[in-house]
Amino acid sequence: MDYLTTFYNDSLILTYNLASGGATVDSTLVRPYADTVLSIQDQVEENYLPKYGDADFWDPSSTLFAFWIGINDVGNAYGWSNNTSGEVFDSIFSQYSQSIDKVVRTGARNFVLLNLPPVQKTPLTSQQAATNPEIVPREEAAVKDWNNRIDTLASDLQEKNPGVTTMVFDSYSVFSKVLDNPGAYTQTAGYKNLTGYCTLYEKYISLQATRKVSRLTPVTAERLTHILLHHRAASLLTSISGSIHFTQHIQCTMSSLLS
Repeated sequence: MDYLTTFYNDSLILTYNLASGGATVDSTLVRPYADTVLSIQDQVEENYLPKYGDADFWDPSSTLFAFWIGINDVGNAYGWSNNTSGEVFDSIFSQYSQSIDKVVRTGARNFVLLNLPPVQKTPLTSQQAATNPEIVPREEAAVKDWNNRIDTLASDLQEKNPGVTTMVFDSYSVFSKVLDNPGAYTQTAGYKNLTGYCTLYEKYISLQATRKVSRLTPVTAERLTHILLHHRAASLLTSISGSIHFTQHIQCTMSSLLS
């Protein structure tokens, strides 16, 4: 988000990040790691609507709303006996749609929904697969199910709301491309270890420091494609200027996605 707003932008862009680390769509459906974490439902109800819901505060024609959620929903639920492709995902996406509808009713007209990266390739899943190899294809199936539902959610949102423009950013493809070949992008060409846990982030090493030592230390795909994401998503802003409201859950650290 920072790169999208500052590094790949020369104009004045006001960005509002309402994300809560570790969030799920609805805490009553899939519990986050802590009760203090605000779900997408909470972010909309408690933060967005009372503080930013007045369209007089921003111009609907030049404001982009971005939603990125699901890593924790999938990660916390794909192993359930009823599987994530069944009732639990149906309920989650019903709530997800309702939360976005509330934002639409405030006048929002431009949306980008980001799908999930291939989290089945994370070190955590790989480690667990050593004793339970079935979890990799199960999580992969859950991620793909989620992403298919994102496509449907986006098309339904636009179809039922004339004047609304909805875009889907394919994080899965970007992350996969880097994991398969870090040289595919200039920004990631120097990275060597795309499978190991990055201990640098435990010490809150700055991005600049991480860049300087990246060729010598394990760097995960999360930070790599975080940069690429904003590089590619910047193209969405070529005809949209003004303010960007981010109501999303972003796994924006290496350790959170790949540990």
